[in-house]
This record gives sequence, C-alpha cells and structure tokens, in this order.
Amino acid sequence: MRTIERTEAYGILLIGDPHVSSRKPGRRRDDDFVATVLGKLSAALRVADKERLVPIILGDLFDAGDDNDIRMLTRVTRVLRSCWRTPWYLVGNHSLTIGRRSIHHELTDGHALSLLAESGTVRLLCGDGDPDIVVSTPQGDIAIGGVCWGRDIPSAVGPAWSEFGSALKLMVTHHDLSFPGKPIPGSIPIPPVQGIDLVVNGHVHDTRAPVRKDGTWYFNPGNLTRMSIDLEGHVPSVFSLILGRDDAVDDRLSKPLPYGLRRHEIEHVREVFDHTGRQIGAVEPPPIIERPESSFVNLLKEEAELPQSEDGSVFLEEMQSVFDEMEVDPRVQEMLKGLLAEQVDGKGREGQ
Repeated sequence: MRTIERTEAYGILLIGDPHVSSRKPGRRRDDDFVATVLGKLSAALRVADKERLVPIILGDLFDAGDDNDIRMLTRVTRVLRSCWRTPWYLVGNHSLTIGRRSIHHELTDGHALSLLAESGTVRLLCGDGDPDIVVSTPQGDIAIGGVCWGRDIPSAVGPAWSEFGSALKLMVTHHDLSFPGKPIPGSIPIPPVQGIDLVVNGHVHDTRAPVRKDGTWYFNPGNLTRMSIDLEGHVPSVFSLILGRDDAVDDRLSKPLPYGLRRHEIEHVREVFDHTGRQIGAVEPPPIIERPESSFVNLLKEEAELPQSEDGSVFLEEMQSVFDEMEVDPRVQEMLKGLLAEQVDGKGREGQ
C-alpha cells in the first residue's frame, strides 16, 4: 500500500525543466554549460531554503536520460543535496531517453535519474495521478500528486484524494498542453480535472499565462534553462506557492496568478545564443532558383560554416528547414535524423 509523505513547510517551490547535460546544446555559447544550469538550479534551491519551501521539479532534470558523465552527476548530486528539503520530481520524457530516443516508458537502471532516486537525492512522484505528499503549512495543507509523461491526465481524481477535503489539491503534469500563446504542434486541449484546484505543467518550454478549465486552474512555469534559440526571450523563473497570499498580477504575463503564486526570476545571460548562419524575421522567403534536389547537398557542403555543437542540434535545425522546404517524406526524415543521432552518440562515447 502506498504511503503518503507528510512534511511541514511554508509552501512549495515549482521549478521548471532544468535540462542538465554534459554536452552543450545547439547554439548556446556557455563556456561550461553544466555550471550554467546548476547555477540556476542552485539559485532556485536557495529560494526554497530562504522561504522554507518544498521544491518540486516538473520534469527533465537531465536532457538525455542516460547521460552518465560522472563529473556532471557528482555536481548535480551536490546541488540537490544542498537543499533543506529533498526535492520531489516528476518523470518527464527526457528522463526516459536512451541514446536520445524515447524508447522507454518506465525508468530502468540505465537511466541517470534512477541513480539519484536510489541514493535518496530526489524523491519521485509516482506519476499515476494519486497524491504522494502533503505539505502542512501555517495556512493549511497542500496535497500533491502527479501524472508523468506518457500517461493520460484523468478527468476526475481517484478516491485516494478524498481524505484531503480542505487541502489545496495540486497535480503536476508533463504534457504538450495547448496553453494560450505560440501554438505547439500535436498539443492536446486542456482538460478539466474534477477535484483538482491547480495543475502545474512542465514540458512546455516557455512561461504561459494561467488558464481556468471549469473548476481547475492550469499554469505552465516554463524551463529553468533555455535550450533553443527561439526561447532566447524567455525569462527563467521559479514560482512559489504559499497559502493565504492574495493573487497578484505577474509583471511579465500582465495577468494575475492564482492561489497567490509568485515569480522569482533567476539570474541569466539575456543573449546566450550564437545567431551565426541563422536568418530571423524574413517577411517572405526568397524564390528557390536551384533544383530542389540540390538543397540537401548544399546543406552538407555548408555544414562546416555552421556553429559547431556538441549535440548536433544546429545541423539538425538546418536539416529540418530543408525537410520542410522539400516536403520530405516523414519516414525519410526519421531515418536521417536517426543516423545523425547515432553519429552524435558515437562521438560522445569516444570522448568518454
């Protein structure tokens, strides 16, 4: 039988996806990407320490689920163990990847997250929609459960929630939800969850304005780390929830946040991406004057002029542009992307 943990604190701290990686992603210009991400995570946990909040990470602690760089894992462990309360964590899609492909739906001994969970460095939300932890605060209780990546968000809570009648009932998710803002391909409509007061979602990379669906509020804090150039304007932030506070307008969203949620901006470098070779803001693409079949060949010839990335993502970005331009069959796209992933992973293993 499942045991629901009870702990005392002043509230909780919601931390978006950190995406720690031993490889510097894409166009980022950090000298030490691990240090950058862990600096942000440390800053977030200092907020938890100062305010006496229970930290909850919304998914994707690691960018690659099987990243086994021992120096990175040591530094991650040191940071997470520095907090006054052991952080709780919801399994996201990147947590489950092997070789940068989502081929698992459950954690295995080959995933880096399993090491942290077994050592007690993080506590895992079960991810089945039932409550795992109750935080007792001076203003009342917060009951928290989660639905991890790959599982459906329920339309109503199960009987396990019934004993927390007066508590704020919070569900953590890691899904492609269609919040207001930039459309997300393949996103799902935001569903009502009867019996839940607030759903806080990871996975969607930028901060989205809160939405109410029937009696349930939804909110998406956004990533702790900006992983791609289209997120350069995103402001990395964590959000505290302390019962009893009045709702206040968030200056960045120009909308009030429910249940007294408050933003804590994390120090970051505003312009951190290399824009070399990237065209931004073109009103209309120029006509294609060369034969379409030469586009991919030209891309290969020009690859040496692109910013070099440790994870191959800049080349993948340009390759996807050619795919879109030529309307390449999705099966061919997946085959070529798979070959690129195998090449990147092979180079990574050679460097270890």
